[in-house]
Amino acid sequence: MNMNSFFDNEEKSENNFKVEKTPEFLDYSWQVYRVVSLTIILLLIFGFKIAETYLVKYEFSDEMISMYKVFAFFMLINIVVYLFLITYNRYRSTVKGPKGPKGPRGKRGITGESNNCDICTPKLASFKKQQRYIPKKEYIRNVETVVDVEDIGKKGWKQLNSIKTIPGKTPVGSNFIPVLDNTSIGINCKNNDKTCTKSPKYSSKEKPIIGVAANFNKYNNNITSLQYFVDRNNKHSSRIYRPKLLGKRRFGNLKNKGNKMNFVCPPNSAIYKVDSVSNNDNIKGLKFYCQDIDTGKNVELLDNNNNKVDGYSFGKVPKEDDKFFYFKSVECNSIKDKNSNDKYYPTFFSNVSGTYNLESVKNLSFNKCSYFSK
Repeated sequence: MNMNSFFDNEEKSENNFKVEKTPEFLDYSWQVYRVVSLTIILLLIFGFKIAETYLVKYEFSDEMISMYKVFAFFMLINIVVYLFLITYNRYRSTVKGPKGPKGPRGKRGITGESNNCDICTPKLASFKKQQRYIPKKEYIRNVETVVDVEDIGKKGWKQLNSIKTIPGKTPVGSNFIPVLDNTSIGINCKNNDKTCTKSPKYSSKEKPIIGVAANFNKYNNNITSLQYFVDRNNKHSSRIYRPKLLGKRRFGNLKNKGNKMNFVCPPNSAIYKVDSVSNNDNIKGLKFYCQDIDTGKNVELLDNNNNKVDGYSFGKVPKEDDKFFYFKSVECNSIKDKNSNDKYYPTFFSNVSGTYNLESVKNLSFNKCSYFSK
């Protein structure tokens, strides 16, 4: 007696019925059964009607025609009931019922063959050694830029001068080295544009720029208007910002039209870098980056779709390898403490201006950077 015959006999003794599998040519959903049944019923109705017309046409006796009508009626009723039961049974067979009670425990099976421990056959590894993550060295640009902290009279935001000079050499009359490699992005106004206006330099008590509100044309990506946000708090708070608009008016078109977007950096961070792309006529795209005020690490932002991004973009996303537009970037670099070899201060834009006409923003200027002293 083999194992298969053992279990076959057990199954037959417990169950007195045999479950037959539906043939493949009938294995369809109950919806298909319903459509086929309705089609058959309609064809029968037309068929019985045609047969009755034939009997009347060739003048069969009235008794014959009456008997045919009774036969056709009951035949149609029987077929309708039969097709309904088939369709309903198919529907019930697809409905998953509640879990039934646990069945009786079967007999113990035949003991299998013993297997000795095999140490010769290669085994597939199920665990991998975890590699220890070694952080890469962090390089800070413009390390020659230093600040003499002995001259800082108070703690808080301090604005740096941005005189164009050679890095590493202290300019006359200043204790600071400039940290701005480039101060303007965009294009110049055309000579025949009489509506072109240059804004004054805007600053808010040496505080940094923390956000931007801008409008852009969704068809050609022209930046039509722009205005910056600064913090309204008298003292810097690392937990919450109270944004307010900087300046008397926005740069560019005063009408609030086009795609309207804005963002504010997360608490304890501010804008330190801006990328742009432009053609010969307009700025086509801007991207603003935020970094932590204490650590100088780049801070992720949320775009309009609540996705995390490294910077917030208006219009076309600027890329350095763009072959169709001019790419330009401006950034406040970190500064080094003169009295400490390992202490650096992140810097942020704090003095801005721009040029614009009645239709769009032509260029943006970033004049000074600020750092926070604790």
